[in-house]
Amino acid sequence: MLVREAMRTPVVTVQEDDHVAHAARVLLHHGTSSVPVLDGEGHLVGIVSESDLLRDRVGRDPRAHLSSREDVAEEGAPPPRLVAEVMTTRPLTVDAAGDLADATELMLDRSVKAVPVLDGRRLVGVLARRDVLRTVAHADDDVRDAVLARLADDLPGTSWTVEVEDGVVTLDGPAEASQHRIAAVLARTVPGVVRVSTTDEQVSYDQPVPRARP
Repeated sequence: MLVREAMRTPVVTVQEDDHVAHAARVLLHHGTSSVPVLDGEGHLVGIVSESDLLRDRVGRDPRAHLSSREDVAEEGAPPPRLVAEVMTTRPLTVDAAGDLADATELMLDRSVKAVPVLDGRRLVGVLARRDVLRTVAHADDDVRDAVLARLADDLPGTSWTVEVEDGVVTLDGPAEASQHRIAAVLARTVPGVVRVSTTDEQVSYDQPVPRARP
């Protein structure tokens, strides 16, 4: 599955000169944990998250400290006002034509919840962990139906038996190894498919799926 098949569009963004409070309202309104940040020319310059917006923005309440001697006087520099002051610059990005599995590993390895998606230098979407989770949540019966539909569309005139258990697809069909190889590649592009095997032992299923051209 490709990143562009799971990413979220249209892209919700804020400007680098927007106020922090405005960015917070954008995140709340759209139910997201972060958004890309654009400059005046529409170029991606950063990403701002809930944690960025919360830092130094919550004042201490003296009522919570009445029984202690802790000083809760307001001191120090004023909190940041603009998104540019709190955003993460040079954000991690992924390519729209990239493999969703690679993008998922990248987000997990870097401990980020969402990444902007680029097509060349153009911002075309956002990929969040929740978007990937949607592909994992497909029921086995739905995955089986989707695989059968994909094979019927792209390999007309052939008959296949498809079994799915916990996202693992088993294919049984024509005797030709080439047909099995093509069917395995097609099945692996279906959302919810984790791995694919077939009854033809000549086919290797550990090879990466060829990437579609952007």
